[in-house]
Amino acid sequence: MASNTSDSELRTEILERFEEVSDQIPVCLILVNTAGNIIACNLSAARFLQREKSQLIGKDLTDISDISEQSLASTIKYSISSRNPVNLSFNFLSPLGEQLSGIIYGSRYQTAKLSNTANLLIKIDESKKLIKPFLALKNQLEETKNLVQQLRYNKKQLEAANEELEDFSSQMGAIFDASVSGIVVINEKGIVQKISPSTEKILGWSQDEIVGKNVSLLMGSDISAKHDSYLNNYLETGKTYIIGSGREVIAMHKNGKAINIFLTVGHVKLHNNKSLFVGFIRDLTDIKHAESNLHINQLMLQAVIDATTDGVWDLHIKTGITEFSSNIYELTGYAKEEVVPDGIFFR
Repeated sequence: MASNTSDSELRTEILERFEEVSDQIPVCLILVNTAGNIIACNLSAARFLQREKSQLIGKDLTDISDISEQSLASTIKYSISSRNPVNLSFNFLSPLGEQLSGIIYGSRYQTAKLSNTANLLIKIDESKKLIKPFLALKNQLEETKNLVQQLRYNKKQLEAANEELEDFSSQMGAIFDASVSGIVVINEKGIVQKISPSTEKILGWSQDEIVGKNVSLLMGSDISAKHDSYLNNYLETGKTYIIGSGREVIAMHKNGKAINIFLTVGHVKLHNNKSLFVGFIRDLTDIKHAESNLHINQLMLQAVIDATTDGVWDLHIKTGITEFSSNIYELTGYAKEEVVPDGIFFR
């Protein structure tokens, strides 16, 4: 009995000495007895297996690896009996079940002091373990490289698109500024966003004065009160009152004077589902003056014709229409219905 106690104490001392020395070695070492239980391991092995040393001591090797009990038993028996090293083909498992691949070598381990006891010393070569992380890192680097190349390509495309957009914006700005017709841009609430220089000349409002205000300030009373409802009705139903067509309306100059304009309104749908409305204004002031002057001249001509005692007719060269004074019927004796406007004045 004393001999058994002495052997046990000696065994403990040898295992402690094994761990003390092996902990200084940067190689994974595990000592397994003939039953397949781990009786000692060093710190490198514990780190590799992602466990504390205390969690490994006493564990059956099959509990932390994918080796079968039969394979383990035959390997241990062969190594101990033949005294030849063996290569074990199995994977250790992490606490989460992840395979910890390593090239594993086994050899008989026996001390002179315990000649009647033989154990299997397992050395793990971690180089194989590094293959998977290395390949994963390589794949990540390759993906990163491809992503960088794609980002560079996208950057070039974006820069080209921005240049085109800037060119387009410059062109549209030049057209906007040079347009003879006035242009007014409003949002879906009727708030003025921008006006062209021609609008400033036609209506007297400057950009700073009118931007941010409701467009109804520029309208006559006939449509200003209903303008917002027109917009809401169009946005809700798609039915147009003036949008997409043009008509003559009254606009209000900054000085309060009413101005005849011809207004055309277009609708622009933005990418964020917001809407803009663009109004094109043509000043009809000169046309109205010309029409008024023409009407006055026609009235004056008719008054002259009616006042003379002579028979007078007027032939319009382009239209071929002939107008006669009332005296001509009395002087010629013809009735009004007998006079024809085709160059043969009397029949």
